[in-house]
Amino acid sequence: MYKILINDSIFNKKLTIKQIAFFLKRYCDMYYSLQLSSEQLTLILLYFYSLNSTLINEEGFLNSTVSKIIGKSRSFTILLLLENYFYSI
Repeated sequence: MYKILINDSIFNKKLTIKQIAFFLKRYCDMYYSLQLSSEQLTLILLYFYSLNSTLINEEGFLNSTVSKIIGKSRSFTILLLLENYFYSI
């Protein structure tokens, strides 16, 4: 998983919410094409959340900017994968 982040030159970098959204779109597409497992995508999502805690708001939804960029089906997939980690939100 970290190899993917290092190859994309995003490991240990500050990213804007728009940049995160474009990377999430790419990684969700990789997940849909079975290039990433659900565990790998979940770890990537948690990494992005650690970079920007506004990725998920207090109501348990994705940031509106992220949702607009990645679309409904990818947003739903992300929220399903993160359900166990943010159940209390």
